Amino acid sequence: DVDGFRGDTPMQVPLSFFKAWAPAVRDFAKSLGKDRFGMFGEFYVTPARYATMTGRGRDNAMYDTDTFIEGPATLKGGIVYSYYWYTFTAMVY
Repeated sequence: DVDGFRGDTPMQVPLSFFKAWAPAVRDFAKSLGKDRFGMFGEFYVTPARYATMTGRGRDNAMYDTDTFIEGPATLKGGIVYSYYWYTFTAMVY
């Protein structure tokens, strides 16, 4: 039973793809009775670029406003590897 989907390096795929694909996957999951279906990606990018791919998405000009990138939400969240690495090395070394 699958309750989520992990996208490997979603930054290699245009945002327009995820604006169409992610809602279709969530709709299909819902048709199978999955009301809480999670989707996340693995990122190795700047926080500004990460922000364009999660939730409804925002770019730098949209912060402190009530505006978002046009279209539906894409990924629910993600792992930002640059932060993960800093945290890991701080605890290990």
